[in-house]
Amino acid sequence: MSSVFLDGPAMNVSLNLARAPVFLRVVQDQKTQKWDALDQIADQPKDDEAIYVYVLDGDVSYGIACSRDKNGSHCRRFWMAEYRYYSQQPTQEELRDYDFWAEWTQEQWGKLRDKPKGIA
Repeated sequence: MSSVFLDGPAMNVSLNLARAPVFLRVVQDQKTQKWDALDQIADQPKDDEAIYVYVLDGDVSYGIACSRDKNGSHCRRFWMAEYRYYSQQPTQEELRDYDFWAEWTQEQWGKLRDKPKGIA
């Protein structure tokens, strides 16, 4: 299972997320057209990636998948969430600035009427 994007440029794209924050930068590599999400706190976009802001649509759920092989058991947690394209898109330059992103998401959080519960 994974998180899915319901509309906007990443419509119908599914990605595995290590976190499910309320506001998420989703990137598309302009050469390969592959999608990724900047879901880790330290993630930064690459120069050749276009950046789009998505907002969590509803609450987050998770599951645990375990497998067993000759080296033992391995389990991982996965997040299931739906995201919608956010109507307020900062410029690409602003979205590349980590400090701007942190401050901007706090401002946008205050503007949300229905506050979903993301997984930080």
